[in-house]
Amino acid sequence: MAALAILIALLALAAAAYLWFALDQAEARNAAARTEVQREVGALRQELTAADRLEAERLETLEQGLEQALAALQQSDQEAAEERRRLAGALAEQRALVEDDREQLNAALQSVQEDQRRLRAALEEAARPMAAARTRRAVSEALSLATAANERLLLARDVNAAVTALRLADERLAEVDDPRLHSAREALAADLAALRQVPRVDREGIALRLTALAGQTDELPVERAEIPGRPTATGERPARDAVDWRDWRALLEAVWDDLRALVVVRRGGEAVEPLLPPEQHYFLRQNLQLKLQQARLALLMNDGETYRRTLEEAQIWLEQHFADSDPVRAAREALAELAALDVRAELPELAASVEALRNLRARLEREDRGA
Repeated sequence: MAALAILIALLALAAAAYLWFALDQAEARNAAARTEVQREVGALRQELTAADRLEAERLETLEQGLEQALAALQQSDQEAAEERRRLAGALAEQRALVEDDREQLNAALQSVQEDQRRLRAALEEAARPMAAARTRRAVSEALSLATAANERLLLARDVNAAVTALRLADERLAEVDDPRLHSAREALAADLAALRQVPRVDREGIALRLTALAGQTDELPVERAEIPGRPTATGERPARDAVDWRDWRALLEAVWDDLRALVVVRRGGEAVEPLLPPEQHYFLRQNLQLKLQQARLALLMNDGETYRRTLEEAQIWLEQHFADSDPVRAAREALAELAALDVRAELPELAASVEALRNLRARLEREDRGA
């Protein structure tokens, strides 16, 4: 037991020695570490001191720069304020000058406007007779055109020419732009509308076809049949048997035949044949051409009855006195086609336009005399 106690004491002593040694070593290491830390702290303090010194120098330099800039800015502000004061004074002077110029310009403008008003009034006063004369002239021209349109429609039955004349009359009144012309323009518009509703007949085309047919008559073959008792193409009468002059009865019969050849009596109800003999080709063709020209004239005069009757007579002539050939049949067919056309159109009266323009002209003349 004593040995065990000694052994435990020795172990405790050894442990205490080792612990003391370990603590001593730890203390030594801590002291070295503290020394190193202190050295590093000193170095850091030196570095921080140098950095603070440099930062202080930079701050000082910056402050000096700011002070200089502030001083320059203050000086610039002073100069700018001085410049603003100078500019404000100059601007005030310019404003005063501009205000004076504006007042002068306003006065001059008012004077010019007054002069313009007086000039305009003088021009209107001077132009009033000219405007009245222009209106009267336009109305007179329109009246002349409307009268010409009415005459053209009544005499030549030319609808296109009448429409053109009335349209020109309306355009002439429109150029004046006078409200007093409204009623006359209404009458012109009504007559124009009535004319435009008239059925269009191609009179020019029909007239050209008639002219072409008339030009073809010289080429149409004529029937050469002889008419008893008429001279032949040589100018002699048809030969008869020799007459025995000793036979008084045969002699009287021959004389009676000659007298009958000289005088031809027709009944009033019979169809009238052409006066010229068909053997005289030139006169026959001339008569046929005259018939076609008569139909053309009736067409232009809007005489539908004469137009149709003349073409029918021309067809009869072709049938009776011209040879039955292709050209003659073609001419007869063309005449039949033309005769079947309705060339007569009911035309309106243009008295309203003419009367309205006459009344307007009389009214304008009364107003001018009253002025």
